[in-house]
Amino acid sequence: MKIALQDVSKGRGGQALPATSLEFHTGAVRFALAETEQRPTVLGLIASGRMRPDTGRVSIDGTTDP
Repeated sequence: MKIALQDVSKGRGGQALPATSLEFHTGAVRFALAETEQRPTVLGLIASGRMRPDTGRVSIDGTTDP
């Protein structure tokens, strides 16, 4: 499985998460640096499909996931 986040952000002006792009897939380890206390959580929630980004898109295996 391959998950790609392209320019996803959350909050007014990207306050909770500024525009971020990240790609990861099964069998690999990926390190993502997210400043402040809440940004790693917001990034994880968006990547797992539990929160919708305000901007950008999330795709799973090349297909956009609404």
